[in-house]
Amino acid sequence: MSITRNELLGKKVYNPDATLVGEVSDIGFSVGASQPTVIIKGADGSTMELPWDSVSSAKDIVLLKENVDSSKFRRAAASAAAPQVQAQTQTMGPPTPGQKKFCTGCGKQLRWIEQYKRWYCDSEKRYV
Repeated sequence: MSITRNELLGKKVYNPDATLVGEVSDIGFSVGASQPTVIIKGADGSTMELPWDSVSSAKDIVLLKENVDSSKFRRAAASAAAPQVQAQTQTMGPPTPGQKKFCTGCGKQLRWIEQYKRWYCDSEKRYV
C-alpha cells in the first residue's frame, strides 16, 4: 500500500529501539538516484536525509530499520533556512479544493478556520 507525501509530513521518526530521531519534514529526490529520500528534522532544527529503503514501516509513525546516530544531522545554514521558511509560509495559506494539511506536532489533520485565515489543530488545541 502506498503512502503519500502529505501523509508522511510531520510524522515522528523513531529508531528500532524506540528512541525519537525527529520528524519528517519533506521527501527528496536526487538526480540519477532511483529512490526518494526522507528528510528528517531533528529537535534542534538540524536535518538529515535517509534513503527510503531505510524505513521499516510508516503509518502513524515512521520506524527505521536500523538505529541512526543523531550526530549525522547537519545544521542548516542561516541563508539556506530563509527560503525554506518562506516556502513553508506560502503553503500554509488557505486550502485549495481537496487539500489536506497535517500538524507537525501530532501528525493529525488540520482544519482551516476561515474567520482567522489560519490552520488549527483540534488535537493540540492550537493554531499552526
